[in-house]
Amino acid sequence: MFSLHARAFVNLDFESADLTPIPPGQFGGSAPIGFALPGWTGYLGTNRVSSVLQNNLTLGTASLDILGPNWNNVGGIRIIDGQYTVILQPGFDPFGSGHDVSASISQTRSTEQTYLRSPAKQPH
Repeated sequence: MFSLHARAFVNLDFESADLTPIPPGQFGGSAPIGFALPGWTGYLGTNRVSSVLQNNLTLGTASLDILGPNWNNVGGIRIIDGQYTVILQPGFDPFGSGHDVSASISQTRSTEQTYLRSPAKQPH
């Protein structure tokens, strides 16, 4: 028999984003990670990234995305709670390795480090 333990929910504080709102129904572009996810560091594979997509998603390429505050639930993706939700999209490496990579973020301003990672997409 296996025993599983869950940790209590921890607010990851994505509401601290300092972004210019994108008008409803429009897609945004790139935003500096320091404004989009203050206190977090982002990675695509092992490469540290300096920006994330705001109110935008990719089709197959790995990316870090922040949705909000005017996200229109495109593709059924909704804001989980509050004004912002972060999406970790694994996919094709935008840095040119030719492989699929994971997308991850690591909290940098907490005494307890938090690390979130999406696995690299597996070949079919």
